[in-house]
Amino acid sequence: SDAAIQSDLSGIRTQAQIYYTTNNNYGTNGTVESSCAAADNLFSDATVLRQVQAADTANGTTRSVTCNVAANGTAYAVSAELVSEASRWYCVDSTGAGTTTSAALGATATNC
Repeated sequence: SDAAIQSDLSGIRTQAQIYYTTNNNYGTNGTVESSCAAADNLFSDATVLRQVQAADTANGTTRSVTCNVAANGTAYAVSAELVSEASRWYCVDSTGAGTTTSAALGATATNC
């Protein structure tokens, strides 16, 4: 459901702040990464990974989740396609945003 997706992504936003406080970055990647399974950024955190997987399960097999981290881990954004309305995504990012958008997160975008 949309509520589950929004809850999972909001949890990622909270966990990302904990990750940043611990590591002073969102990752050690040298270039922009667009992967929900990267080993060198916040998406490698077990809690974040579970939340990404839960959002992916909630939005079904034909909808997407996108995870981006800026070079040197300076910013991140993650979005998941919602189920109740075609072409709507819920997105959270390192600025604290949590919003519904009408376009998918671009491959290098780190702001919703």
